[in-house]
This record gives sequence, C-alpha cells and structure tokens, in this order.
Amino acid sequence: MLESVRENFESKGYKFVADPRPNQLPPFLAGHKPDAIATSAHDNVIIEMKRRQSNEARASIAKLSRDLPPGSGWRYVLVYAGQDPDEFIELSRPKRSQIDEAIKEIHSLQESGHSRAALNECWSLLEAMARRLYPEDIRISLRPLSPVQTVERLAMDGQLSDEDSKRLRTLGSIRNSVVHGDLNVRVLPDDLQFMVQKIEAINAQLAHD
Repeated sequence: MLESVRENFESKGYKFVADPRPNQLPPFLAGHKPDAIATSAHDNVIIEMKRRQSNEARASIAKLSRDLPPGSGWRYVLVYAGQDPDEFIELSRPKRSQIDEAIKEIHSLQESGHSRAALNECWSLLEAMARRLYPEDIRISLRPLSPVQTVERLAMDGQLSDEDSKRLRTLGSIRNSVVHGDLNVRVLPDDLQFMVQKIEAINAQLAHD
C-alpha cells in the first residue's frame, strides 16, 4: 500500500517521506504523526492511510483539514488500502472570485456557440458551488460528486425546487453522454440558459456566506 502511494507521488515530482520524523514536519503538526508526507515546489501533502473506509476516518481528516493554518501551503489526503493511486484527491473549497470568473467563462462559451463545453463547465461549477456552500460536509470535501449527487445535495438544502431538480437530473444524463463522446447529443439553448440561471441564483446566495 505504502509503495503504491510513494510511486504515485514520486512520478509527479514530489519528494515522498514515509513515517516522517518530527523535524521533517511543519511546526503546526507538532504532536501529530502522519503516515507520510509528500512535498514539491508547488504543493505539500500530509498523507493518512487507512485499511478500510469509515465515517470516523473521513470526519477526522475533515477536521484536520479545517484546522490547517490559512496559507500554510499544506493539505491532507486520505488513502485507503486497495484504492487506485490515481484517485488520491482532495477537493478544495473554491473562492468566491473563482466562482465569479467561472461564470464569466460559461457566458463566453455560451455566446460563442460552444454549448457542449458550456454545459460541462456548468456542471463543474455547480459541484464547486456545493463545496463552497457546505464546507463541513465531508461527503463533498473529500470526494468528487456525480451530477445526480450534486443536485441531491443542493435540493436537500432548498437551493433547488423539486421541478428544478428533475430537470437538472435530465441535463445530468445529457452531460454524461457529452462527456463520454456521444456526438449525436445536442445541448439546447433553453436547457443551457436554465442551468446558467440556476447557477447565478445560487451564486447570489453565496454573496451572503
């Protein structure tokens, strides 16, 4: 398990240290001993490894992630035994400015007629906005969401009506077909505009967070 994690990080240019000594750890980790760390010029990762998935492990890592000093340059990754190394991922909470910029990109794609690309960007942004809205929800912060899961989480909090959720699930199926190369699928302008309007409505709520 450890060697597959090492190979994954070293193949990406990281320096990998298993069972790090206290003097190899940043000061804010005093008293905490991770299983490994991986460092590079652009990223520093604290790695915790578990033999099986559990809510307790996810909750523990979520708390540790929230307690990291702002701007520390470090992040946590939780790895399970048997997990595909390419799935080691922690999704950051997007900044408000990043969401605003992504909305501008969607409008640009929409106006230039790139409806398939705009639809994909809409779904990517909708998932990012869910992470912005619910930073304490470890189901979102520690794994990617499918379109259906994104819609369900937003609907649970009242961000989407039942009617909106139903239409978005249909658009999620269209998005999956587009992503997987079905070139016969068309993205209708009305459907794309509907998604843009929902995104902008949710973004207006983010102005108050």
